[in-house]
Amino acid sequence: MSLNHNYYEPIFSHIYVEEAVFDLEIVKNIISSFKHVKVIPIRHYKDVFNKNSQNSLTQKEAIKLILAAKPDNFIYPGAKVCQSFGNANFYYASSAMNCIFDCEYCYLKGFYPSSNVVIFVNEDDMFNELTDILKNGPAYISISYDTDLLPFEPLTHHIRHWMEFVDEHKDLTIEIRTKSSNGKILSEISKGIKNLDRVIIAFSMSPKGIAEAYEKRTPSLMARIECAMVAKKAGYPIRIAFDPMIYESNWKDHYKGLIATLDRYLDLKSLKDVSVGSFRIPKDYLKRMRKRDPSSVIAQFPYELDDGVYHYSDELMEEMESMMVRELERYIPSEKIFLWKDK
Repeated sequence: MSLNHNYYEPIFSHIYVEEAVFDLEIVKNIISSFKHVKVIPIRHYKDVFNKNSQNSLTQKEAIKLILAAKPDNFIYPGAKVCQSFGNANFYYASSAMNCIFDCEYCYLKGFYPSSNVVIFVNEDDMFNELTDILKNGPAYISISYDTDLLPFEPLTHHIRHWMEFVDEHKDLTIEIRTKSSNGKILSEISKGIKNLDRVIIAFSMSPKGIAEAYEKRTPSLMARIECAMVAKKAGYPIRIAFDPMIYESNWKDHYKGLIATLDRYLDLKSLKDVSVGSFRIPKDYLKRMRKRDPSSVIAQFPYELDDGVYHYSDELMEEMESMMVRELERYIPSEKIFLWKDK
């Protein structure tokens, strides 16, 4: 079955299902959504996802879907390379692993051994874990950290269930980061949600040339902008993530043009905020990316290593991020601009 979106048609030819979850309603619904698919029972998702001698590059051409139950550890403390947006209790949730998009710079290429997608179907266990965390005070959670959840929403309804959970817990704010263009479904699932102000939709935006060169299978820049316009009209707080910024020869002109385009369609001063960060990645992740894809321009760039994280040289990083901040300050107050690293 093709996930019927206008910007891609990934076909899962196989669905691997853990035997323990075969009879769950969500699993039955997902499988029934596919007209032509081979369903294969497995003991544990790691038997497929972590098997030896995988080629994650070729797997992107024929992604397999794996349905599984996660035993524990759904919620993790936010990583140091990520932005907390001033939130003291910053976490991310793992209700799925991997993404149907294929961005050359994505840290998942160095994080996971496989390009196949795992969806965890035991949501109740995740929400029980989160309920315990909330007993210690307010929490801010990025729910689309190890994946892009929005393309899977017609199958899983994960985002709707998260939003309903937010409605029930006044101390919870969530961020949904996406490159999707499915504004229609965001508009539909917003109906009836009372606390939409605590459901932040963060759109990752890149200049047209960079998106076309390094963000395979993703919606076009204009398609993402249109999605953001629909989400904004539906009442969601909108965040724009200029993160990661990617260096190339005309980066200044491209990013200045991107900012002007976004202001024309979205009115930047009306957004919740924006984030800025140049490309950076943990040391071990980049090492794996370089080994798996020796031809990658991004992976093979001569980065500098600092405290276990590879990044552009301090001079280039400062130039890129400072230029973006200065340009953004022409449109929005400085307090709405968040840098990934406190300088």
